Amino acid sequence: MEVFHIARGGYIEESHVHSEVMEIPRDQLGFHVKEMEDKLEVGFAETADKLVELGIKRLDAAVNQRVLSTFQAAVGPGSDYYVSAASGLSLENIDDAIAEVEDTTISGEITIVGRATMTRKIVNLIKQSNSFGGFLPETNEELLRRGKLGTYAGVPIVTLRNFLDGNDKPFFPANELWVIGKDAGKTAFFGGTKVKQFLEDDNWYWHYLQRMDYGVAVVRPSHTRRIVDATVAA
Repeated sequence: MEVFHIARGGYIEESHVHSEVMEIPRDQLGFHVKEMEDKLEVGFAETADKLVELGIKRLDAAVNQRVLSTFQAAVGPGSDYYVSAASGLSLENIDDAIAEVEDTTISGEITIVGRATMTRKIVNLIKQSNSFGGFLPETNEELLRRGKLGTYAGVPIVTLRNFLDGNDKPFFPANELWVIGKDAGKTAFFGGTKVKQFLEDDNWYWHYLQRMDYGVAVVRPSHTRRIVDATVAA
């Protein structure tokens, strides 16, 4: 929206207002498990609860995988927001990424995201460069006793856990560290999950189905930094 400087009592020109709207594509995920009733009853197979629990975890992992692939497509090699750490991750890489994202993000909420292969490197780099002299006792205790940090430079660190696909292969690279502003993208869930279970009329099998609608969009890739450590295997 436009505003104007005017002389006291002067005429105010009409302001022009515009908004930017984008549509988030709607995708659907689901799983379907079945087991013979006799096996469930006598314990020779996974219980129904375990099967459902596994299916829900796989749903979460699949959403995580789509979020990552969408961000990777938006911030690929050659992007201004792609940082290639040829000599390995450094605190300077992280500090610069935080400063650049903080300078552009509207919400001011930033998160560092990566697997332990990269988040642990932050701890090691701090140990090497500071020798625990520049931190409060509580922070030093976190570094020495727990070996990990909850935040770095005021930014929360999220160490990923659920990053395996259906074949137990990691879909999140071991050599990537992301610094992401909350307003960089959007993951939308269209309602809750829908569930159906039934027993076959002409057989002895139990079935359980669950599906959900969701969508992922990267709105502002400039509010992210993708740091890739060339010294770590993906």
